[in-house]
Amino acid sequence: VKEVAVDINQIQEVALTKIKECEGKTFKIVTNRANKKFELNSMEVSRCVGGHILTNMNDELTVDVKKPEIQINIEIRNNFAYVWS
Repeated sequence: VKEVAVDINQIQEVALTKIKECEGKTFKIVTNRANKKFELNSMEVSRCVGGHILTNMNDELTVDVKKPEIQINIEIRNNFAYVWS
């Protein structure tokens, strides 16, 4: 589990690092947003992070929300966000 600032850019970079550590061709992002003051809702965070991963992995991965080989989890709290796989 990696603790980062509540910042979408930092969350994206940590998620990208985590997914590079995993083996698999399909992935899914699961976000829980306990901090309701964060500017994006859970679905928007998942979409934004997933898009960042797809852009930076050069078509090596595809999204599969039903049976992904890799799942990246994001939890956004008041002071920190947590990212793990």
